[in-house]
Amino acid sequence: MVLLGAFLALIGVSGCAQLDSEVGSSLVGDELTGELSDTLLPVTFSGQVVIGDVYKTSPASLPVGMQDGATSDIVLRFQEFDRIGDTLLAVHSGTLWLYAIGFVDSEAVTDWTEWSAEVLRIDESYNPLEYRYEDELTVTPIDTIPLGTAAADDSIAIELDSVTLHRWVEDTLAYGLRIRPIAPAGFLKRIVGAGSDPEKLPRLDLTVDFVAGEDTLLDSTVAVYNNLATFLIDDQFAGSELPRLYLAQGYARRMLFWADFSLFDPAKVSLNRVDLVLHADTSAEGVLGRLDSFTAFDLRGDWMTVGPDSAQFTSASNLAYPVPSDTSEVRVIITPLARVWTVQPDSNFGVGLRVLDEGERISRACFFDINADPEHRPMMHVIYTRFATP
Repeated sequence: MVLLGAFLALIGVSGCAQLDSEVGSSLVGDELTGELSDTLLPVTFSGQVVIGDVYKTSPASLPVGMQDGATSDIVLRFQEFDRIGDTLLAVHSGTLWLYAIGFVDSEAVTDWTEWSAEVLRIDESYNPLEYRYEDELTVTPIDTIPLGTAAADDSIAIELDSVTLHRWVEDTLAYGLRIRPIAPAGFLKRIVGAGSDPEKLPRLDLTVDFVAGEDTLLDSTVAVYNNLATFLIDDQFAGSELPRLYLAQGYARRMLFWADFSLFDPAKVSLNRVDLVLHADTSAEGVLGRLDSFTAFDLRGDWMTVGPDSAQFTSASNLAYPVPSDTSEVRVIITPLARVWTVQPDSNFGVGLRVLDEGERISRACFFDINADPEHRPMMHVIYTRFATP
């Protein structure tokens, strides 16, 4: 948890003609005329919220391994054995197939030494919606496999033992597997989770005897697909010692910003457009993978005094913003929020930024905070109309 406070002088700027065409209508009334101006309003508080491991809806890829403080395990569950024919007579063998689909961040890998992973059979029931990395379930080690190879698209075969197959198929105790990297593991490899290519989905090939109609089929190979494929992540990255804030997926991190809008009297001033102006630091420590676009949220809770963890994310903006590939600026439109803050100052708890789908992949993006150099610190760019008479 990080809370940053600073006091900056209000800086006036001229021009900004490139935004004039985007200026909205007056809140006070179209029958009034006034002078169009703009200014840079300092962000006086910023904060970092670390949410941690979050639920993943249906990730397209399953990262496994270790990289830059992050450790990721895979969880797979297969349960639809009752669909094998009319009557399942015997199960002779089972092979679980996984297919690699690249890496989380190959450009940041410094050690391509191959590593192995431990295959753990989960032996107790759990709620997939609530299962997180730190949760301790009863598990049984059943295999160790060479998983961390430098090949971007290899296949991995896991032979399941007879005890596991018996528990899953005959005893209906199919709680799944947890595949955990064994340290040291220098990179995060991506396994196909859910996607458009059905031939590369996690698949359990069983050799079975079963009855289908009037036929008895012996030593037949049938494919069973998972009904759960997800990943669990721990992230020990502590953040940069530099004035930076992070947005992250998988192990979610969010950002908070607050500025004082009390100098804008709604009886005399109409806010035409307000942007939170940020700068990304793509070369900073801790940047990992590719972050999905993010959006702005209205906040509740006096996090500026109590601390960032007390911030409550409420309604979301309907706009999404990509993370730039360099240190170019990002403009987050918060005009509707700022207009409310001028009319109801007590409602101003700032704006929060978060990735909408925080569980889709593992990634971290870095932004300059309020203690950065003046060129890169966050500001509010306010375009407004000041009227001669209220």
